[in-house]
Amino acid sequence: MKIIVNRGVYNVFTRVRVLKNGQLIAVCPIGKDYCVLDAKGGDRIEIKLKYITVASVVYHDGQDTLCVGHTKLHKIWEWLDFFVFPYSTLALFVFKDRAGSDAYDWLCTGMLVLTVLSLLVHQSCVLNPRLKDRMFKTDVL
Repeated sequence: MKIIVNRGVYNVFTRVRVLKNGQLIAVCPIGKDYCVLDAKGGDRIEIKLKYITVASVVYHDGQDTLCVGHTKLHKIWEWLDFFVFPYSTLALFVFKDRAGSDAYDWLCTGMLVLTVLSLLVHQSCVLNPRLKDRMFKTDVL
């Protein structure tokens, strides 16, 4: 059985841990996004990132490749957190001296707070089981 894991931007430096029937059987290093393991029908396979389970499946014969990835919601949120919000906050602060108004200062502060809150909520979504299911999907190839 081959397991492929798409870690995403914020989990690039995270090891993938694979458990079979509750026992750790494989740890994929940082540069490797897949692992190969020996599984029999009925084995419970768990995939963990940062000690948090992102996928849990029961292996059935014929499921040779399992792909764990992000849902569209997670990809959009990650794109907003790591590209849109930080760069727009930076752009607002660059032009802060030219604007000089109190409303612009509030806009800069609000954008910074929005960026930080979005990052905090995004990182804590994995701890909530209902949101975790909306963030990661498991496909059999």
